[in-house]
Amino acid sequence: MSDWIEWGGGARPVDGASQVSVRYRPMKHEFGFGESDGSTAASNYRWEHDGSAGDIIAYRVESWAGQKPANDNLTPRAQFDAASQLQEELAINISAQIANGVRPDAVQVLEWANALYEAEVGAA
Repeated sequence: MSDWIEWGGGARPVDGASQVSVRYRPMKHEFGFGESDGSTAASNYRWEHDGSAGDIIAYRVESWAGQKPANDNLTPRAQFDAASQLQEELAINISAQIANGVRPDAVQVLEWANALYEAEVGAA
């Protein structure tokens, strides 16, 4: 069993047949989180967010189906270090552009960040 992973919405992050537990966005009158019992396949949940109490805000994989992501074996510290390295490389890219008189816009910065991330994931 894995630790809880925060979820901000998007495409399903695990194989649809993996068994997961999920935590839902709390409603105003609730204390704590709504939580599933972990006996449901990931494909049975709605992973996109629409701002409702049904949004998944965290998940935990109870049993994997299909291929387990390579970065799942990283310790939280190793994940932090990898993210820090990507952040540093992005800052160097931006600084170099500014030093050359170019002020990158937000889209360019996101494209660079995505390219660095893809390169890192592909290397794992």
